[in-house]
Amino acid sequence: MIEEQCLSSLVVSILPLVGVIVGALLSWYFQQHSWDRQRQWEMKRDVVFEAVRALGALDNALSDLYVGHDLSIPENEESRSRVPQISDETMTRWNTKVASLDGAKFLASMVVGKELRSALDKCAIEMQQIVIGIKKGTAKHNKASLKVLWPKIEAVYAAARKELNIKNTNHVVGVS
Repeated sequence: MIEEQCLSSLVVSILPLVGVIVGALLSWYFQQHSWDRQRQWEMKRDVVFEAVRALGALDNALSDLYVGHDLSIPENEESRSRVPQISDETMTRWNTKVASLDGAKFLASMVVGKELRSALDKCAIEMQQIVIGIKKGTAKHNKASLKVLWPKIEAVYAAARKELNIKNTNHVVGVS
């Protein structure tokens, strides 16, 4: 009888301590789980932003490439000798930006869904086709070439917004 009373009072006195320990363990578990989800979202956000930034830089390099390869041959000899150098500089910049986009696409493949990677690939392929035309002298920087490229750029934006759960906006400027 005394043993049962001792055991009963021991259980009663330990029970609050067990509750505190279990509560602390549950709190720690949920904090860790929440931190992991937040960290994963931040990583996804950073990768998506990097991919969109890299695409924007590549688009700028494409515009520079148009200009660099579409220069009129100046009459001045000194200026005329600079034309091939400008052409080479714009091609070097293009190649650097292609490498940056390739790195961003690799990260996107690892961290986010296939839709963004696919949209980036399609956009890069279209840009490469334009560059081939620029090298051959058949591509011109005009509204028609932008109409072909712009939907692919918009697809990248849409995939990026989807990855980050950002509602579609109507404030995107495009080619009409």
